Amino acid sequence: MNEGQQLRFKQSIVAQTVYYVSQRLPPVERDEGERGFIELANRWLAQPTAENADKALMAAVFDRVDGGVRYFDYSDYFLLPAEVVGAENGYEATKDALKAAGEFVAEAKQWQRVVADRILADTEYI
Repeated sequence: MNEGQQLRFKQSIVAQTVYYVSQRLPPVERDEGERGFIELANRWLAQPTAENADKALMAAVFDRVDGGVRYFDYSDYFLLPAEVVGAENGYEATKDALKAAGEFVAEAKQWQRVVADRILADTEYI
């Protein structure tokens, strides 16, 4: 994949992760910070800059290591959207996205393959 295709693929993988993690969110009135990492991922989706990726990854890393911004005891599963944004490459992003899919991992893998094929079909051949 060229650079533009890689970005489109990563955006798709981030959106997939946000979808699966969103399915497990507690009701808004019981939110203890779980939505914060989805917000960081959505910010990157709206503006896929290195700065937004760094902010998302640093928030997740800081939270995982030091308890960072986590004031309550929620699962680190909710860090996945920010971690996928900050993934070093598409392969790492897909692995974390599959963690988010949980029991739907087979369907998530199939979806990832379809998305990759569709992105590659737009390739300009030289």
